[in-house]
Amino acid sequence: MFDINERQPVTSYALAAEALLAGTRRGVPAKVVAERYALLDDLLRAGSTKMTLPRGEPAATVLAILNAMVAAKVLGVQESNEETEPFYFLDENKRLALSIYANTVVPHHQYVSLLSLALLGATEPKSTHDIFAEFRFFAHLMVRELVLGKNPERSLADDERDFDPAWRLFVERDWLKETERGFALTPPGRFAAETFAAMVSGYLESYWLAARVLLARKAERFSEKEFVKGALSKGQRSVGVGEIEHPEAVHKVLLENALRFFADLGLVRAELVVGEKTKAASHNYQVADYVGLREIADRLKK
Repeated sequence: MFDINERQPVTSYALAAEALLAGTRRGVPAKVVAERYALLDDLLRAGSTKMTLPRGEPAATVLAILNAMVAAKVLGVQESNEETEPFYFLDENKRLALSIYANTVVPHHQYVSLLSLALLGATEPKSTHDIFAEFRFFAHLMVRELVLGKNPERSLADDERDFDPAWRLFVERDWLKETERGFALTPPGRFAAETFAAMVSGYLESYWLAARVLLARKAERFSEKEFVKGALSKGQRSVGVGEIEHPEAVHKVLLENALRFFADLGLVRAELVVGEKTKAASHNYQVADYVGLREIADRLKK
């Protein structure tokens, strides 16, 4: 999977899909999508990522792709006039389809995305040491979602190797400013961080949702099926009230991965059971470390 991700070329359609999904609002001007597209395109070309098209004018490329999406009824559009530019509307039910394309781009900037998450979660300037600690937290959290190397067991050296170039990118492009208390995002840096972090933010929301559902169960035993059913129901309500910004986070596979990840950490206890009649094997679960799970839920919420 790592080698496939390294060699997979990036299409302009996938890049536009990520630029479109980078905003959490349902509607977005074409100009903003073009700005995010240009940012992603520039980063990937600087990293020698294989692209299916030569570098072109971002605004023209994005407009052509958005219009194709409108024709395919993936997007709605409010046409421009002399005073306004085109404004595109994304149906929540279409986000998952677009994210399949956008996710092909993520492996080419995944470490920048993890650093972006660490920076966006800071409410005040932080030291490089503290930001690196957040980066490591996200890298280890997403071992079931992202292919972060050929060895899934990440070491401190692995984390430092992947952190350093992402950090240099933010510093060299003046996306960070250094203060007496530490580093903070500049306005262009925040725009960049929000763009790069968007496609992995859904994972955080899914794991946060899973942690909340588990905490509500406290000491009771439950099956994976019961957990997923309850989490999907709560997730839909959370999307409706705005607690979750990425509807694709409410997904069966992501929730199952989160449950197994928490079991890997020992926060949840898994017990193998065999049906008396069917003899089918399955697992029952029970929260084993309420305090530890609460700490992760709070950290993800931030």
